[in-house]
Amino acid sequence: MKTEINLRPRAFVVSREFYWPRVLGTLAGLLLILAVAGGSVLLYLYQVNLEAETALLRGNVEQLRVEAAPIAAIEEELRSFKDRAQLKDRLIGSSSLSWSGMLQEVDDLAERGAIDLEHLAGSAGGGIVIRGNGLTMRGVAAFLQDLEKLNFLRDVVHLFISLNTMDRFGFEAKASLTDGGSK
Repeated sequence: MKTEINLRPRAFVVSREFYWPRVLGTLAGLLLILAVAGGSVLLYLYQVNLEAETALLRGNVEQLRVEAAPIAAIEEELRSFKDRAQLKDRLIGSSSLSWSGMLQEVDDLAERGAIDLEHLAGSAGGGIVIRGNGLTMRGVAAFLQDLEKLNFLRDVVHLFISLNTMDRFGFEAKASLTDGGSK
């Protein structure tokens, strides 16, 4: 015969079987809640720290702007100097001839055409006055046409061509400079 009598109800036995899973589930839930709460606190502290650093950096930016103002002024002045240097190079740089270069080019042209130059100088109006003589009228005319072909002269006008006492043809011409003498 059976000496053990089970007086426990069926619900008690079933609940006893699910005791450890319920305890573990509850502990897992509590750990999850603690993890979320701890993460929230850590995120809040991180955000507060970031706000403090941002405020500090804003103060540093303002201080650096004050310190950098003279540097910005110097940079602007340097940029202005560079612009002026570029303008100078463009206006009087390698693309333009000096007065001596222009006069030398006219003199070389005269030597090739067997023309003797008596007077070669700049005029007050920004042009060139040329006076000289040649052996033939054709040589003088060719020289005057060659002057028109020079890229730094425009409006070449011969003022006179005449036969002088030494059986040579004297002439005088006047020309204006193009664009300040630039090529």
